[in-house]
Amino acid sequence: MAAEHGHLLAPLDATFQGYRVGIFLRNARAAARKAAEIEQRRAEGLPVDSWAGALSDEWREQLEGMAPSWCLS
Repeated sequence: MAAEHGHLLAPLDATFQGYRVGIFLRNARAAARKAAEIEQRRAEGLPVDSWAGALSDEWREQLEGMAPSWCLS
């Protein structure tokens, strides 16, 4: 999608080759925010109970490789 449109700023109802990329990207952005919050807590020395729902570094790197501006937060 990024290669075709030049960005990954798809609306929620966007699909690409039959996949609901708008919803995927919304969820990925939420997971990225959760990962950032966890990293902030760790930096402050606060406990982190779980990484569940947080975007992995591998996924973040792949998305940034496609379009550095994929996450607006």
